[in-house]
Amino acid sequence: MNRHLSVLFIIITTILLKATLVLSESENFTKVSFFCKNNESKLSTVAQNNNGSLQPIFHWHSYAFDSNTDLSKSCKNATKILNIHFSENPYLSSFLLIPTVISRLPGICISDEFRDCRRVLFVSYPDRSENNPHKKAYQILNEIIDTQFQDNWIKDERSSTSTLEIELF
Repeated sequence: MNRHLSVLFIIITTILLKATLVLSESENFTKVSFFCKNNESKLSTVAQNNNGSLQPIFHWHSYAFDSNTDLSKSCKNATKILNIHFSENPYLSSFLLIPTVISRLPGICISDEFRDCRRVLFVSYPDRSENNPHKKAYQILNEIIDTQFQDNWIKDERSSTSTLEIELF
């Protein structure tokens, strides 16, 4: 009888210990959300962690896009996609931005793996002065990304492409 109680005690203790570890791990990760912020007529996509710290990601400059681009709508759409991506992957602390071509238009994808477009963040209107939509995608990303990330390019030697890594908080 004592032996059975000892085994039962060990099992219950193990279960409680594992439950405590899982709860403490889930409390320690940084939850990130994104929103559009308009500060002195400068529209930005901003990340916010569960401590309230803010980190700007994009600054939606009109000169980076075709005149037909609705910057407010672009900010809201990108923010929505980032929030979906992070709600489905809550333990991420970084992500990749991939300049790409989507239906012959310059676009930016988000991913957490190199060269893997998980979601289209946005697609831009064509620029009549730019014949290379891939080059235009790089140009747009360089013009709107916050300066703290501008040196975070990762070059893929095999495909001659680059990806921008965004480390959060």
